[in-house]
Amino acid sequence: MIDYIFDKDHNEYAKIEYRHSEDKEYYCTGEILEYAIPGELSNLINEYTELVNGMCLSLLDDVEEKIYSYGLKLRDANVSIFRPEITNERVIDFFTKYPTARGFVDKYGD
Repeated sequence: MIDYIFDKDHNEYAKIEYRHSEDKEYYCTGEILEYAIPGELSNLINEYTELVNGMCLSLLDDVEEKIYSYGLKLRDANVSIFRPEITNERVIDFFTKYPTARGFVDKYGD
């Protein structure tokens, strides 16, 4: 599917082609066709990915809160994007519901 990533102010950040995972619930992976993510958000997403990969989970909350303040959504699917990971401005992985210990929720902090 092709869709566009927008923020809460309707700024377009990327055009992506993605698919839903067959193995992980609410998980998507795809290719970034057009990349326009601003530096600050790009740096936050990169920092988030490094913290997850380095298992520094105690530092994630602050970074996650900053990322989610952008209110990232898929325009056509009208769903939020959670836990985005971007590799080389070409590959994107994300959830369409926020995973918690109690299951998936529609909003960060629920």
